[in-house]
Amino acid sequence: MTGSTLVFTLMAIASLALALVGLSVWIINLVWLQRKLALLKRGITVPGTIAKVRWTSSATQASNSQGGYLLAKTTVRYTTLTGEELRQPLRAQNNYRLWREGEAVTVVYNPDQPRQIVIRSFLSLWMSHIIMGLVGSGFLLGSFLVFLGTLAFRAIID
Repeated sequence: MTGSTLVFTLMAIASLALALVGLSVWIINLVWLQRKLALLKRGITVPGTIAKVRWTSSATQASNSQGGYLLAKTTVRYTTLTGEELRQPLRAQNNYRLWREGEAVTVVYNPDQPRQIVIRSFLSLWMSHIIMGLVGSGFLLGSFLVFLGTLAFRAIID
């Protein structure tokens, strides 16, 4: 195998790998979106309140302007239609804005699993899907660009 054939093969493999990652991210995103839409369709909507916002340090989160790391852990309080008062921490994908303690929110919960919730706000509902769609698109774009580079490399070599 010549050096140019090896480079061509590696570029083709890289293009395929990027495409597979991008498609996988899109598929995962679509599955999560389908689950969220099902919850919104059959879920029960009730008023809720932000019960607690706790700021903690975390080396794995985005840094703040002072170079440290902050993470907001938010808890929502709501009452189900059966009268059960629940406190539920928000999952990371529902926590894209800075909530204030005591702030009123609209909670949609699964009647079969009342602790499965989403907050009915644009950022809470759609931001994770927008981000994952962009990440998947980035991988697919990278795959396409590597593929174009592969074709250009092949044209130069031949």
